[in-house]
Amino acid sequence: EDIIVTGAGGERVPIPERLPLLPVRDAVVFPGVTRPLAIGRAKSLAALARAGQGGLLVIASQREAETEDPGLADLHPIACVVRVARIVDSRGGGKQAIVVGVARAHPTEAGESDPCLVVRVTPLSEIDVPSPERDVAWKQVIAKAQQIIDLREDLPDEWKTFVAGLPSPGLLTDLVASTLPRAPEEQIALLAEVDVGQRLARV
Repeated sequence: EDIIVTGAGGERVPIPERLPLLPVRDAVVFPGVTRPLAIGRAKSLAALARAGQGGLLVIASQREAETEDPGLADLHPIACVVRVARIVDSRGGGKQAIVVGVARAHPTEAGESDPCLVVRVTPLSEIDVPSPERDVAWKQVIAKAQQIIDLREDLPDEWKTFVAGLPSPGLLTDLVASTLPRAPEEQIALLAEVDVGQRLARV
């Protein structure tokens, strides 16, 4: 039975109750954000193959990067359902996957673990209550992002218009959070914050 969630861009996305899980080291994927991932472990490759190009899977960050074969207990409890946009072969038998974040989720109960972890998925809905404070914070985050784009010679000016035109403050915070040079624990805390007003304040 699919669960219908509202994706980062406001579209309605049906998410199956069970999905393959791909654990990642030192990386956090946010809804609405496109990210490349290098995949080499056998179970991770099996999860990617099970999802297939265009399919969905869950990406969860490991608590300890050294854990070679993580189970649910070794992963942070807030994860991101992603769509696999592209799979490319890389050297040494690994794959490069381009994924697009769809929704926050809480993976529970591993149904199977061979050849990959398959988990029950509980999508988490954002809480976005319009208020004057929220709108002020939204404008502040846009202004700060535009200042950073001005300071960075490697970022095109068009990005300033793009940032200002994002349709929701939740999408803005996730895009900004994905680029912040912060420890994975801090990024996980931003992923776990479903209240958009609180996330704006933190960003």
